[in-house]
Amino acid sequence: KKYEHPNWNLAPLQSTLPAEQVIDVAPLLRLPMHEVMRLFIDGSSHPSYIGYQFILNCFVYGSSAMTAYNKAVHDVETLIFNAVKNLIKRKNAPLIMCGQSVWLDTLMRYLGPSGTVKAQSLGLALIPFNPQLGYSTGAVESLLGENVETVIITDNGALSDLPARFQTLINDGQLTRPASSHVAWEASCQEIIRARNETPRSLHGTLMAVSSSARRVEVSDADVELGPFAYPTISGIIKLLDFL
Repeated sequence: KKYEHPNWNLAPLQSTLPAEQVIDVAPLLRLPMHEVMRLFIDGSSHPSYIGYQFILNCFVYGSSAMTAYNKAVHDVETLIFNAVKNLIKRKNAPLIMCGQSVWLDTLMRYLGPSGTVKAQSLGLALIPFNPQLGYSTGAVESLLGENVETVIITDNGALSDLPARFQTLINDGQLTRPASSHVAWEASCQEIIRARNETPRSLHGTLMAVSSSARRVEVSDADVELGPFAYPTISGIIKLLDFL
């Protein structure tokens, strides 16, 4: 049989479906890329909770793509920002949350660049050690001079060397060293992942034994996405914010 290269034109597919079931998502392509990425938890386009709400709004409630997207973002931001407000109230101080973990990566995807700015206005600065394209890097400097608490989130909670600019700020007394505020997210999820007959893996480290100085989060099956990497669900995002 002669090879026929795939035709990515959607018209043939659309012609087989009821018109009301075809959603024009072209308006989303006009938004900044890193905002639209809120719909996914990873580079493989697995949907986030925002993504699922978007689909629900489109196909159950008949919303247009932009209306569905904006409502999904608003509803999920409300959940996250309520938890952030409670966290800042408990700490009675601004908080810098830094580190290298899929939990932090996922939270930033949920918020997008505009949402991280809103979180900072509430008193929470998110500073991943691994680069995040499209996000502002000035969050630390904007909180200097205030009574700031620092939390580090990593795969196993080990006290690895801080990036140079963080170490300098600590040495200058402008940031507090988070001696009792290391959280091991990926390691906290290992038992859940093994119970699913999968082998836990870390995108950012080696998932060795949890550091004695680290705090573990009591997670449930519903808090961890399927797969070996311990991506948090929306309940996993909220659980860690409530845990701190």
